[in-house]
Amino acid sequence: MNSQNPKKKINQQPKSSSYCFACGKDNPFGLKLNILGDANEVHTTFTVKQRYEGFKDITHGGIIATILDEMIAWACRKRKLDILTAELVVRYKKKLPVGETIQAMGKIVQEHGRLIIGESLIKDSKGQIIATGQAKMLRVT
Repeated sequence: MNSQNPKKKINQQPKSSSYCFACGKDNPFGLKLNILGDANEVHTTFTVKQRYEGFKDITHGGIIATILDEMIAWACRKRKLDILTAELVVRYKKKLPVGETIQAMGKIVQEHGRLIIGESLIKDSKGQIIATGQAKMLRVT
């Protein structure tokens, strides 16, 4: 706790970081996702490196979940919503081989006061769905 201000608010606006594991350009271990889009939908293309392997030659499920979460977070950011993930549900449809290039998309589907509902998905290079995500995001400002 900050000794100069012991009643510092926890709900301060989260700031983007160049060290973000998902999109930060300065994190040597990160995904370095380049996320594009607008207030309606965001998207990215990413090739999975072997360092993100779980089982042999298969992308770790946590990496897939991270991408799905990040897509929804960026959809919120494009609407200038300051949020944190409250809940993320991931549905894995098929394995994602290491070395595969994927397309990921994310969008906001509902807004209820402080609660934002978003959806995301990841497709392989053949257009088949690898995984889908639905998240509840909580406004923090």
